[in-house]
Amino acid sequence: MELKQLIGKQWEAGQSGPDTFDCWGLIRYIYNESLDIQLPFVPIWDYIDKSVSQYRSQWVQLKHDKRSDFDLIVFYSGFRLVHVGLSYQKDVIHCQKGYGVSIEQIFKMMFGYTFYETYRYR
Repeated sequence: MELKQLIGKQWEAGQSGPDTFDCWGLIRYIYNESLDIQLPFVPIWDYIDKSVSQYRSQWVQLKHDKRSDFDLIVFYSGFRLVHVGLSYQKDVIHCQKGYGVSIEQIFKMMFGYTFYETYRYR
């Protein structure tokens, strides 16, 4: 699957594609379509806390300079997980309300976020 074909798809709460996504739904869709990995559905009101924290044993934290395509990028505001995206060609593919799916350089995404962590699925 060519991830660039997802650019411009719209954001919609609780959706996992193929035409609309929320940020965790985009991750689930890409993992299923590209890696044949079924990630759990987590309702939009729970994903902030559960998408990584409840399933943390399935992810290994990495140093940022070790990330590669399909690694999970978790963004925080303060110490609260607020957004997720995937590493893609040294950038981040993600889906945000009001913008839809886009690919951005990570340093440009840091406005509004305190810090980020990088994880790889086991």
